[in-house]
Amino acid sequence: MQVDFQSLMSGFSAPVDTGDPIKSIYGIIPYMDSTQMHLKFQLMYFIEKYDLTEWRKVFEDIDVQLQHNKNINFFSSQNLKALLSAYTQNELVRGIKVTSLNENGGGN
Repeated sequence: MQVDFQSLMSGFSAPVDTGDPIKSIYGIIPYMDSTQMHLKFQLMYFIEKYDLTEWRKVFEDIDVQLQHNKNINFFSSQNLKALLSAYTQNELVRGIKVTSLNENGGGN
């Protein structure tokens, strides 16, 4: 029996494939705390080991519901502040680059 840890890990944040950076940032905010992740790993191990398809479906439904309820404690963390700071710096640099290209006649 093999457990696909990559698919489990990627399931801890809601997938977002948009060009909008704000939606992308929102998408990577976790919807589970460390205790919930630990419990999910343990439950998924037994679900996979004993091929409990009904339980797998139940936890897939729970995951879908949890993805719409972000962990509010994360909003006060340094991780989110660093993420928003990096995004802001990136947008600032991008804005300076675009502005300087426009002022220099399109970068010629």
